[in-house]
Amino acid sequence: MRSASGRREVVLHIGTHKTGTTAFQRYCLENRAWLASQGMDLFVHASGAPQAHELPLLALRDDLTIPLRVRNPDWTLDEAKEEMRRTVSDALGQDGGARLLFSHEALSLARTDAEIDTLRALLGGAVVRVVVMLRRPDDYLASWKKQLERMGFPSTSSYRTSFQYTEP
Repeated sequence: MRSASGRREVVLHIGTHKTGTTAFQRYCLENRAWLASQGMDLFVHASGAPQAHELPLLALRDDLTIPLRVRNPDWTLDEAKEEMRRTVSDALGQDGGARLLFSHEALSLARTDAEIDTLRALLGGAVVRVVVMLRRPDDYLASWKKQLERMGFPSTSSYRTSFQYTEP
């Protein structure tokens, strides 16, 4: 769908972690036809996953180690990043008359103006509506700590910018 200014409309769902993001993404994938009937298209990663892995991999600062980069080191390569840029650009260029939904909880880790500027550039001037799901901070931190442990990561870090930082 295009806005009154003629720019593509994007809905950007950024999680956060442990707020039902995976369930939301699965629901959207399973109900893609219904979403299309409501004027919404879901961005799907090349793997078929309903997460827009490309956006956090490209927009988040390179020195931020996130599980997505640890588990998929090839996705940090320049040639992979170039392919991701093309994929996002191609999706934005298609216009089946629908808004485009991107979803990824790692985008909630963006902290700097440079990351936001990179994300804005990736979205190519689209009109963006951001959707954020939040939890009570104590519940979130306890849940995130357990999730890190299940994924095999240390659940603590003394560095406040680490994804493993689980203190208030």
